[in-house]
Amino acid sequence: MITFPEFTPGHDWYTYVFKVTGFEGELISDEESREGTLEWVPYDEVLSKPTWEGDYEIFKWILEDRPFFSAKFVYDRNQNLVDKTVTFYDK
Repeated sequence: MITFPEFTPGHDWYTYVFKVTGFEGELISDEESREGTLEWVPYDEVLSKPTWEGDYEIFKWILEDRPFFSAKFVYDRNQNLVDKTVTFYDK
């Protein structure tokens, strides 16, 4: 689990990340997604996509095949990453 304390004023965000090795079907449309345009991205292109500073750390851990982890990312009101902690657990 990844936590983002006070990511929006008065609200902590909790997220779960999964590494997918295959898929079938179709992604939902832009109109159905509040996250923006969704796409399947080859592993070697993941770090070239625009995203939050902390997300790059998460993606690196996944691409490095690091063990299961929990993390906390703290952003200020200007969306700057100001603190992060991570714990990796044995496989």
